[in-house]
Amino acid sequence: MKTILIVDDKPENLYLLRVILENKGYLVIEAKHGQEGLDKLHHSKVDLIISDILMPIMDGYIFCQACKKERIFKKIPFIFYTSTYTEQPDEEFALKLGAATFIKKPIDHEDLLAIVEDVLDKVKSQRAYVKRVRINDEEVLKIYSERLINKLEDKTLELNNEILERNKIEQVLIHKNQVMDLITQNTPLNKVLEHIILNFESSHPSYFGSVNLLHPDGHYLETVSAPNLPKDFIVAIGNIPIGENKGSCGTAAFLKKAVIVSNISKDALWADFKDIASKFKLKSCWSIPIIDKEGMVLGTFAMYSHKSKIPSLEDIKDLNHSVGLVIIAIQKNNSISEIKKVEESYKSLIEQATDAIIAYSFDGTIYSFNTYTSSMLGYSNDEFKELRLSDLIEGAFIEDPEKYKKVQNGETVLFNKQLIHKNKTRIDVEISTKLQKDGRFLGIARDVTERKRTEIILKEKNLALTKSNEELDRFVYSASHDLRAPLTSLRGLINITESSLNPDQEEQKLQMQMMSKTIDKMDAFINDILDYSTNSRTQVETEKIDFNELIDTCWDKLKYQKKNEKIITFVNQQTDFFSDKKRIEIIFNSIFSNSLKYYDVDKKEHIVKTSVHVDSESATIIVEDNGIGIEEKYLDNIFDMFYRATKHSTGSGMGMYIVKETIDKLKGTIKVASELSKGSTFTVSLPNLK
Repeated sequence: MKTILIVDDKPENLYLLRVILENKGYLVIEAKHGQEGLDKLHHSKVDLIISDILMPIMDGYIFCQACKKERIFKKIPFIFYTSTYTEQPDEEFALKLGAATFIKKPIDHEDLLAIVEDVLDKVKSQRAYVKRVRINDEEVLKIYSERLINKLEDKTLELNNEILERNKIEQVLIHKNQVMDLITQNTPLNKVLEHIILNFESSHPSYFGSVNLLHPDGHYLETVSAPNLPKDFIVAIGNIPIGENKGSCGTAAFLKKAVIVSNISKDALWADFKDIASKFKLKSCWSIPIIDKEGMVLGTFAMYSHKSKIPSLEDIKDLNHSVGLVIIAIQKNNSISEIKKVEESYKSLIEQATDAIIAYSFDGTIYSFNTYTSSMLGYSNDEFKELRLSDLIEGAFIEDPEKYKKVQNGETVLFNKQLIHKNKTRIDVEISTKLQKDGRFLGIARDVTERKRTEIILKEKNLALTKSNEELDRFVYSASHDLRAPLTSLRGLINITESSLNPDQEEQKLQMQMMSKTIDKMDAFINDILDYSTNSRTQVETEKIDFNELIDTCWDKLKYQKKNEKIITFVNQQTDFFSDKKRIEIIFNSIFSNSLKYYDVDKKEHIVKTSVHVDSESATIIVEDNGIGIEEKYLDNIFDMFYRATKHSTGSGMGMYIVKETIDKLKGTIKVASELSKGSTFTVSLPNLK
């Protein structure tokens, strides 16, 4: 295994070279400079030396000379591996010192390994390397001094250039910070642009700058700032049209790319303006478009000169930097303009509001208010400015501790208060207040005097209406009782008369039956009136409903109307259902009664089927019959008051109307499907009022 000594003052270079050589199977010894390299040679057997040149304590040249002077080291092949001493005289000096070869960084790893292997293969001809050392100490010193001085000069120049570049970068940063300070201080845009132009001109003294911004109509550019261009030239040029062959700026804005004109007098772009430029001795102009991130042209940044010239790459770089600052300034100015528009709109909205709007603090200071505030309370604006909150309100502004705590936590609070008018009268207001980001409170007070007066009148009318309804209820109950009493007596007389008739008095029996039916009809009408009154006047009272029990009860009440009907009932109720039992009974009674009344005499069997499905949210009730049915054209009207859908109707026309009103009261729905001579289906959905 061959051993290679690598010498370099930079750890990263040593690490990389070690990895490359070890991966190829070499044993590697490291040293940070020539003196350490000599020490390592005295303690290790080395087959090859690879050394940098520029190192502290002892550089590569002196290290190589020292190796070649010592008998035990002079036959070890020496390779220079450098990135600093790369000129031809450097290589020639290295070979004169006895180096086997001279490698300049960077080099491919494979090429480096190939050179190493080649040198090691020729190690038997080491004398050839020794013979190349044809230089005495005096000549070594002379050449070494020349190369060292040369490198020092290069390094000095490099450092000077770096200092100049750093100074330039520092100036750029100072300029950028100055511009950002101006922008932050809301300095007018033309002043910010003037500062940017003057700064550019200070480092490019042969140029005169101008910034031209796009006019709102988008057809031409306006010169916003040009501090050192002749004023008469700016006036003569006027608004710059955007388009092809419209000077440097108009063309740059049109093409959205930089336009450089080195000779205005001969360039076609300036055909319309060259005489004006010549008058002011302007010979060249180059312009860069100012474009935002959306690709929209905002304007142009132009540079004029009294000389025919084109910008250097450094000039373009500096100008692009200035253009970047101009974009920031324009966007900031546009943002401020938009904010001002919003603020003006907000102020206008506040001024036009028909509510009193006040910004205040709880110590009683009033900071701002709208005109309606002062006029509502009878003050002029100047008079109102002198007032405090205590002049407008008696007691604490917010008396409720809970509301006070909420408003302090930033919540909006609504409360009622009385404001004191200039004439000492009181104005009822509803106030909404909220803590703002600036630590002040914004209060909006609405005059509710008229609303309160209306509420009082409405309350009085409601009381009167309630009283009227109560009287009407008493009247309905009394009237129904007074009407039912003679009907009951009359029904009793009819029964007595029927029982005293002889069997052959058929005509008299028929008349008694007709009178009895009329009494039943009248009684049903009174029931309808009572149901309607009960539904419209009383509140919903919820209780647990057992649909099986309720349906049985309803059919039991109608047993005298039943003939040979087939009654089918199916109830699926696995959960508790709550609603108003009396109202649901009214619904069942009316629908069941109609199913019995309007049966089809042509059918052998009259069927009424009721199914109920109950879940946690609602109950769905479906009542089907095979009666005479209803024509489709009448279906939309059957829930109207006093409406009869068929000539066979014998009722008052109130039944289905009361059903619909009752279902509405329970916040449910009802649907009907019917076909003439086939029957009807009523579907009722009621919410669970648990």
